[in-house]
Amino acid sequence: MKPDRYLYIILVICPYLTLAQIKQDIIVPNKIRIQNIKCFQKNKHCTKEQDYPRITYLKNRLIEKRINNKILKAFNIKDFKALVNQPDCRVEDQISYHISTFKEKILSIEMGQHFLGKGAAHSYNSMSTLNFNLYTGNIIPGKSIFKNDSAATAVKDIILIKAKKQLDSLNASGLLAEVSESIDQWVYSVNSKGFIFYANTSDGGLQYIEIPISHSEIKYLVKEDFYKL
Repeated sequence: MKPDRYLYIILVICPYLTLAQIKQDIIVPNKIRIQNIKCFQKNKHCTKEQDYPRITYLKNRLIEKRINNKILKAFNIKDFKALVNQPDCRVEDQISYHISTFKEKILSIEMGQHFLGKGAAHSYNSMSTLNFNLYTGNIIPGKSIFKNDSAATAVKDIILIKAKKQLDSLNASGLLAEVSESIDQWVYSVNSKGFIFYANTSDGGLQYIEIPISHSEIKYLVKEDFYKL
C-alpha cells in the first residue's frame, strides 16, 4: 500500500514580508493539502515568530478561499509586520498551531500563543481553536456538536469535574476553571480519540488547562459526525 501522507519542504515567500521561509505540504488521501507557512520578524525590541496553515487543492475554490481568509484573520497575518514595527513594541511573541483533525469533512486547528512583554515577570499563554466544515468552509459552532442543550450541559459538568481533578493534581486546588456560558464560545478541538476542551483558570501564571474527553465518555451526547472520525 502507498502511504497516505507525504512531506515536502520547499522555499516560499511569507506574505507581507520580504523574507524567504520554509513551507511544508501535508497531503491527505483526498489530495487536499495543508501548507505550513513560517513567518519571522525581528527588530531592536521585538521578536515575532509565527506559523500558520494554508489549505490548497480543495475542489471548490470558493470554499478554499473562505477557509484561508478566516485562518488569516484568526492568525492576524495581515498586520504581522506592522505590529512588530510599532515604536512602542517591547515583546517576544510566538504563535504556533497543530492540526488536530484533517478528515473528509472536518478540519480542526489548535492555535497556541506564547507572549512575553519586556520586563514582565511571567509570560502569557493562550489557546484558541478553529474547527471548519470542509463542505461549507464555515466554522463549526460548539453548540452544533451536541445532540441538544441538555447534552451540552452534561458535557460542561464533565469538563469542570475533570478540570478540578487536574488542578488538584497540580497542587493548584485553590484555582477555579472557567468555561463560557455560551457553548459557541467554547474552545475545543476534535481528534480520532475524542475532544480536547480548553478551560481558562483564575491564575495569572497558569492561564488555561486542557481537558481531554474520549469519544466513549460522551458518545451519546454528541452527534454522529463527531464520534465517527
